[in-house]
Amino acid sequence: MTCVRRLKKGAVPRVPLEKVPLIDTPFKRVAIDLVGPINPPREAGHRFILTLVDYTTRFAEAVPLHKIDTESVAEAMVDI
Repeated sequence: MTCVRRLKKGAVPRVPLEKVPLIDTPFKRVAIDLVGPINPPREAGHRFILTLVDYTTRFAEAVPLHKIDTESVAEAMVDI
């Protein structure tokens, strides 16, 4: 295995750039993530956070959750 520092400059070919599709409609594509468990739990007992970020507007929303079962996550997503 050769160390990258020992390779000659330009020995590794560059990857060609590709066009990135533009998303012009808000909330057409969103990023959703669950964060947690948070220890110690918050005062209200929330241990998880559901996050949603819109790719177009960069609008972010965070919803605290007690648990991450299907029903809790679905209800939080409907509320958003």
